[in-house]
Order: sequence, then C-alpha cells, then structure tokens
Amino acid sequence: MKLRLVTLLVSVLTISTVVPSHAWDVESSEDDFGSTVVFAKTYFMQDVGNTDSFDEAYENGDYESLIIRCQDKKLEAYMTTLNNEFDNSSSAMVRFGGGSAKKWSVGRSTSKTGLFFNNSKTFVTSLLKVKKFYVRASGSTGYLTANFDVGGLSSQRSIFKSAGCKF
Repeated sequence: MKLRLVTLLVSVLTISTVVPSHAWDVESSEDDFGSTVVFAKTYFMQDVGNTDSFDEAYENGDYESLIIRCQDKKLEAYMTTLNNEFDNSSSAMVRFGGGSAKKWSVGRSTSKTGLFFNNSKTFVTSLLKVKKFYVRASGSTGYLTANFDVGGLSSQRSIFKSAGCKF
C-alpha cells in the first residue's frame, strides 16, 4: 500500500513539474565583429501548423518564419518565406491574439522573401501580450497568410537584454 501511495505521489509531482514547451527557438552567438547577436524564431507550415523546430519546418519544405533579432543593440522583427515573394506593399494586415485586425507598416527585404515590421519595439511588446499572432501580406502569388505561436516570448527577454535590446 505504501509503495502504491509513493508511486502515485511521485507520478503526480512529476506531471505537475513538467514545463510547457516555448514557441521560440532562441540562439545567441557572436558575429565576425565581436557583437552579440540574438535570434528568436518560430515557424508556421501551411496545412500543417506551428513548430519551434527548424528541422521540422525544413523537412516540411514550405514554411514561414517569424524572427526577432537583436544585433548591435538594434531590435528587428521580420517574417521570412521560403517559396514566395512579398510585393512592394507598405503595410500588412496583422492581428495580435483575439484582437482586431489592423494595418502594420512594413518594409520588404532586397531578396523579396523577407518582410520587416516597422516600429519593432512596439511590435515585439504587442507579441508579449498574446499567444498567437496572425499576418496577411501581399505576395507574388496573392495573399500570404500565416499564424504563429508566440507564447513564451517574455521568458526570452533576459537574453535580448544581455545583447542590448530591451522590450
């Protein structure tokens, strides 16, 4: 009887101490000039869903990534696409959690596969408050839509702060 009780207690305590997976794959490294660079990435795969694993996204073959980067104390937030290109639009529709959709000012990368969200600090601060982020942007093949699991970003603040970016 005592053995069963101990086994039950150990099982309950083990289950209750499991930490949920965060939606972010975070890397910190040093660039060729000695500056610390921090990336937090999360991925969306069309017709599959979300992951924080680059390997899983890459294996799927068609994914979008949402990236927050701190380099040279500059915070940037952007989305990349693997098989599409963004057009020259100056805004994208975004929705933070269950809030209403709104236009967000954006810029396109020179390769046309990246979309930079302007007002990065405000953007990232808005992500901190929600678990899901939605985006719709014009692309070469029509609208590109994606949704990202963004919960757990607040637990990554210290690594960004150590690189010089506060949010």
